[in-house]
Amino acid sequence: MAFDDLRFPQPEDIPPAPNGELGAPVLFQLGRRPQRINGTNRADRLKGTNKSDRILARGSNDTVKALGGNDLVSGGAGNDVLRGGNGGDQLVGGVGDDRLFGQAGDDVLIGGLGNDTLAGGGKNMYVFNSLNEGIDTILGFRANL
Repeated sequence: MAFDDLRFPQPEDIPPAPNGELGAPVLFQLGRRPQRINGTNRADRLKGTNKSDRILARGSNDTVKALGGNDLVSGGAGNDVLRGGNGGDQLVGGVGDDRLFGQAGDDVLIGGLGNDTLAGGGKNMYVFNSLNEGIDTILGFRANL
């Protein structure tokens, strides 16, 4: 049995699994309250709420859309696509060639290890912890000189 998409209106609707994970790549669409969600080690599509959420995608090649609120989104390992929303979000790519899109709001974008693409939308902060993290591309950047 395989699932392409699973949609749960509320987090309490997610069925339990013996090992703590769902067995297939899934789409989580959360309810209207602030949420905390952990993805699986497979390629997930995760969507937050208009509140301040904490979304941890974990392993594989994930796609995350945070929506409104001041969200913390972590991609983990894999080549992830992370999209912020209208709030001041913190997007952390992790290990892999990630694409981070801050959208509106004053965001913090941290690509992590790998060759990442970072695109802001408001007054953003781009964080690079080491010269050895990879070759990153910043889109839509204007320097105040």
